[in-house]
Amino acid sequence: MAKKGEKAVEKAGWLLGISGLLMILIGALMFFTPGMTIETAILFMGVVFTVAGLLKLCEALFTCKHTKYANGLAASGVFSLVVGLIMLFGANFVTSGIILMFGALAMLLALVAFVTGIGQMVYGCTAKKGKLISVVTGVVLAILGLVMLVNPFGSAIALIMLVAMFMVVYGIVLIVLALNIKEFMY
Repeated sequence: MAKKGEKAVEKAGWLLGISGLLMILIGALMFFTPGMTIETAILFMGVVFTVAGLLKLCEALFTCKHTKYANGLAASGVFSLVVGLIMLFGANFVTSGIILMFGALAMLLALVAFVTGIGQMVYGCTAKKGKLISVVTGVVLAILGLVMLVNPFGSAIALIMLVAMFMVVYGIVLIVLALNIKEFMY
């Protein structure tokens, strides 16, 4: 029985290690070529959604044709197929939308940083202790907010790169876990 458990743990270790390597690879690609990586991911997801939609439609039409599930499967299949085709044939449009979304997120974060920075400076000026730290923190946040407001799309790319760095670090953690999984399990 213990041997089976050890083999399962070893398999899990391999899967974690492979997942970690993929996370590092995708994270590195996102860091160095964010636009191309997003577009490639969209194309890949487009293929997945298109195939899934076609399979759901086939299941609705041939396997579940006379059941109560057929209409739901058909609707789900058509929706997946349409989304997949949009991703395949409109990858540039979808990529632009994602970058715009990150730009909007960057602008919201910029406003939060700026307003928080102003508030921190006001607090620092009225505080009895920690005035210098509060004022300096407020100034840094306000400047960061202004820079992000002036260049929201550059900030969006920076956010994408931050996600990429997270993926690389998380991939490294997965590999370390994979290499030491027996120690964690027993």
